[in-house]
Amino acid sequence: MTTRCVLSPEICCWLKRLLLIGGLVPARMQAGGIELVLQAPRQAGMGHTGTAFAADASVMVLNPGLLGATPRPGVIFGGWGQRSTTRFLAQTPGDYTAETQPFTLAPICLYVSMRRGNSRWTWGLGAHTPYLSYTRWPDQWKGQYISREFSFTTLALRPSVGVRLSPRWYVGLSGILLWGNMTHQRALQIDGPNGVESLASFDGTGGGAGIQAGVYYRASGRLALGLSGQSQTRLRIDQGLVRFTVPESLIPLYPDLNFTSELPLPAKIQAGLHYQPDQRFSLTLDLVYTRWSTWDTLTFSLSRVVKGLAEFPEVLYHNTLSFRTGCEYAFTDRIAFRGGAYSDPSPVTQEYVSPALPDANKIGITVGAGYQVTDHLQADICFQWENTGERTALLRAANFAGTYITRAYAAGISIKYLW
Repeated sequence: MTTRCVLSPEICCWLKRLLLIGGLVPARMQAGGIELVLQAPRQAGMGHTGTAFAADASVMVLNPGLLGATPRPGVIFGGWGQRSTTRFLAQTPGDYTAETQPFTLAPICLYVSMRRGNSRWTWGLGAHTPYLSYTRWPDQWKGQYISREFSFTTLALRPSVGVRLSPRWYVGLSGILLWGNMTHQRALQIDGPNGVESLASFDGTGGGAGIQAGVYYRASGRLALGLSGQSQTRLRIDQGLVRFTVPESLIPLYPDLNFTSELPLPAKIQAGLHYQPDQRFSLTLDLVYTRWSTWDTLTFSLSRVVKGLAEFPEVLYHNTLSFRTGCEYAFTDRIAFRGGAYSDPSPVTQEYVSPALPDANKIGITVGAGYQVTDHLQADICFQWENTGERTALLRAANFAGTYITRAYAAGISIKYLW
């Protein structure tokens, strides 16, 4: 079977460069192993809450219904530096261990909002990295036939609009135009002369689209509620390329191949509460329900069967409910301090944990601060510590078992200019 690409090679090349700029080099501080929680700079310091918090232009990624309620439109540019490592321990008896290469990396975001005078309409455009993941295990480690290197990088554009229906009610809508690049390298189960290793390297770029709608309600001067729903986005790779690294004598048997794949990125619903008992202090609470159960396979449909290339298509995810809470205290008219915490259960069923995406339950602590430089210019910083603990799991299709331990840290900064 041959495949047809809906994107020209020139466009695919351009997108790969743009994705590397948008995601720089991938890290892993995400839900479900691929979803990046670092999206809104100010709200990141508040436990990643914000479904009912009309902060700034970045609200379009959390709840587009807040866009029309933000006090002042403006432009925000932000980025994060991250460090993440995963250690693998083989099941007893035995003392075999392996560890992924540590990476300190930096996804970025850009949000712009515009409003004319006291208009009921607010327009916005965002560019950010919603999904991002990277793992690089040592060469010739025990799990090399499953994964040696996996990378998934995305870039999303969000044309958005928010409408003020009344002083209490606001609604909004965001379109999601998503592009992604996936690479995956693993060893081939074939014997070569003189111990020469054989590899299969997958590389594909594709796109998809979705929408997000939201509503925001100011119940009183102190209490506000928010609700947002995002559709599923199917990112389809129509013409990926598989390249083989094999001994010279086997090259005629392993020509380059095309593959197709589809990643059903999940729909989700967010509900939030924002409570402000006085002018200086506020509390936030978010619940995020994610329909990971739609992601039940991860297949690479090749143009022909390849000898020695193992297939592990099943992933079997289940739906999750995440809890986030945060606060902000305005110490002075110019300085604000923030803090928060979140819990993020893993959607991966115990018997389907792969070293390509060694996901586990997460607990995170965040802190942050903001400084108003002038009436128009503001700066925000945030820090995050995330712990997954230990997870002992079995990849049933490969009969590969062990314990994964992941540690991740992040720091971010953003600059905001208000019109």
